[in-house]
Amino acid sequence: MKRLVALLAAAVLAAGLAVLLMPAASGAATTATNTLPTGGTLQPGRSLRSADGAYVATMWSSGSLFILHHGRPVWVARSWHAGAHLGVRHDGDLVLAVGTRTVWDTGTTTSSATNSLVMANDGTLMLRNANGVVWSNRLPNGCRTTTVAKRFIVSVLGQVARMCAGQHQILTTAVTTGASAYGNATPLGTWRVQARVPNTVLHPAAGGAYPVRFWMPYDGDYGIHDSSWQRFPYGSPLYRTQGSHGCVHLPGATMAWFFSWAVVGTTVTIAA
Repeated sequence: MKRLVALLAAAVLAAGLAVLLMPAASGAATTATNTLPTGGTLQPGRSLRSADGAYVATMWSSGSLFILHHGRPVWVARSWHAGAHLGVRHDGDLVLAVGTRTVWDTGTTTSSATNSLVMANDGTLMLRNANGVVWSNRLPNGCRTTTVAKRFIVSVLGQVARMCAGQHQILTTAVTTGASAYGNATPLGTWRVQARVPNTVLHPAAGGAYPVRFWMPYDGDYGIHDSSWQRFPYGSPLYRTQGSHGCVHLPGATMAWFFSWAVVGTTVTIAA
């Protein structure tokens, strides 16, 4: 009997230690939506749940934001400040704050006054507006080292681009670059936008005629433009065989926004 009591006591102690080692979520309660609107806050113990219920973004009382997939942590933004809350500010920034003091942020100030935070079914926690995705846990701020007023940064490997206003990331987008399998890889380097040309027709050296609504050359025949003829998704690895002649393709609506935002002289960086 004494041995049984001792075993039960040990089990209770172990369970207690397990509870103590888990981050306290203050009785986490899930909101009725997967979206946190502009001006909204997520207090400790509150959560956003993806529409299919598979992913939950929860503010822990420890001050950290966790994404759980069927109860298992898959991503975290740590603030190390107990009691911090998550907020979507009217200046476009997503922050962890204690009172009015910011202890972590996405660096997306000036992106939009209408950003909202969405917990998507694929596990992406994204800050977005009518123009597209500004930031996500999979596309964090890549503008922190920018020293110019406006910059367009392309990752060929990721097939994504970031638009930077100084060190603030204000929009991201999937792109399509050159068909590298056929010798048309988009050259790497840094240039500046040379012109802004609406409604023109492009004539690559390989032949053909391609009407575009927006054309922004940055290195002679290399430039950024829309591509209404493209029949596979932007961001797809199919770019290697079905991509451009070396230019950077943007989705039509995003290209329209970019054309209105970028100016002659905007820095363009194409990175591996």
